[in-house]
Amino acid sequence: MTPKQLRSAQADLQVLLKPANLLSEVTSFKKFGFIESLRREVRTPNGSKVCFGDRAVESYNRLSRVLAAELPSREFVERGDINSACKSVLGRWYEDDVSGDLAHYIRDVESLVSQSVRVHEYYSPLSGLELLELEKFEFGNVAIHKPRLEVLKSSVGLDAVISSAWQQTNHGLWLTAKIKGSADYAERRFFDLVKVTCGMLALSFTTCLERGGAAVRLIPAHEGSYKPGAVTWFSLDADSRTLNLKTSFDGLQRLDFTPEHATSLLECEWFQELVRVSQSGSGNDAECSLRRALHWFFDAQADTSLDMKFVKYWSCIECMFSKSKIKVVDQIRRGLTSLLCYGRYGYSSPEGWKSIDRRVVELYDLRSIAVHDAQHGHVEFSDVVDVSKWAAFILMEVAMMVARGMQNRTQLKEEVECIQEYHCSPKFKTNYSHFYARFSEARI
Repeated sequence: MTPKQLRSAQADLQVLLKPANLLSEVTSFKKFGFIESLRREVRTPNGSKVCFGDRAVESYNRLSRVLAAELPSREFVERGDINSACKSVLGRWYEDDVSGDLAHYIRDVESLVSQSVRVHEYYSPLSGLELLELEKFEFGNVAIHKPRLEVLKSSVGLDAVISSAWQQTNHGLWLTAKIKGSADYAERRFFDLVKVTCGMLALSFTTCLERGGAAVRLIPAHEGSYKPGAVTWFSLDADSRTLNLKTSFDGLQRLDFTPEHATSLLECEWFQELVRVSQSGSGNDAECSLRRALHWFFDAQADTSLDMKFVKYWSCIECMFSKSKIKVVDQIRRGLTSLLCYGRYGYSSPEGWKSIDRRVVELYDLRSIAVHDAQHGHVEFSDVVDVSKWAAFILMEVAMMVARGMQNRTQLKEEVECIQEYHCSPKFKTNYSHFYARFSEARI
């Protein structure tokens, strides 16, 4: 905190400690109404309430922003946790008639905030995957295993609650992780981790399944998700009244996850890098772009609509190539074609450049029609397969470039331009061996 910020924060605290800048609950309600009065409210330990006046609320907003940037525990809590602690300390000071300085206030707020920071073990049921000859698959601080009643029995809770929890979560697999932080922070961080983890697993299946990402649907239990299951509908012949009953088991599909698959993934450099990036929670521009792309990949594979899968897989790709808003389509086209034809994982050979380029233009046009003209039903199954595989391979390629030092998408763009320059050079038009040697390892 600079000396100027320190003086400003101290002045704001003094404003908050002056009774003239505070209002009673009744006065605040009459002046601001219920909702605004509630936002300005501070409760004291004995249960009485005071509310910020106009000058006080401005000072409080500034002061809380300063503390959100300065508290030692800020990395493990949400902004709401800090706001709650700030008001709790003020409430206690009002009741005890404390007139402390800024350092004293920061210590009291930090003490309260740090008490909320604990290690939480989270468990989320996961559908769409089945472990074969495996009890557990563990990578980084995430583990996937079959449901275990002993976990719930080891908890402290009513027998009826434990029994109900087991009944509702005893299906599929459990995805689990330990998260340090306040309850709100840990829950948000866990479900972010759940999504990118499922995105990584879906990516691994997409690269090797013939139907790509269109054949994958990993569904964790989180707010807003649905519980996979069979769906049934029926029709009646208008003349004979014959019943025609149909059931779709699409929601019950499970992909087999074998020991060989587990070993292969743990040995893959791209998987190791994606695990590191996804579980770090912070990072440079390239790492943040990878995490966003994994979120979109998860969202795409989980969607039940073919059109939305298609659009979301494109969003995953756009995370890598759409940094600037100028000539976005051209950036995506050049980036995709370059990495697919010259990437280390060999989606296509350089000889396939023209066909890949044409296909990219064709499918991005379909994406634009869906997004900008609100059309649907125009996307084929094979289109989703192609785009899902492109997204998977692009994430693998970029992950390895990040592992070798790439820090931002500007460097990725420079690499793409370099590939474009070499590909278009007449000197190498008939001899691709140079390219294979040149781009067998990421140079960044």
